[in-house]
Amino acid sequence: MPSKYQSHYPENWSNIALEVKQSVGWRCSKCRFQCIRPGDDTKKLTCSLRIEQMQPYTEETVELDKQ
Repeated sequence: MPSKYQSHYPENWSNIALEVKQSVGWRCSKCRFQCIRPGDDTKKLTCSLRIEQMQPYTEETVELDKQ
């Protein structure tokens, strides 16, 4: 993160963010879009490929997220 924003976050923000991302399977909690994990090879990753990885955000997936 840019240094001008570092004061807005706790010192252990990287750890907090990693735990949250892992707990939801690296998917956006709003749109269910698959996030890029650290170390993922993104050289050949296009927007259309990422869209194919999306899981529809339905009531069922909301319930799964709560478990």
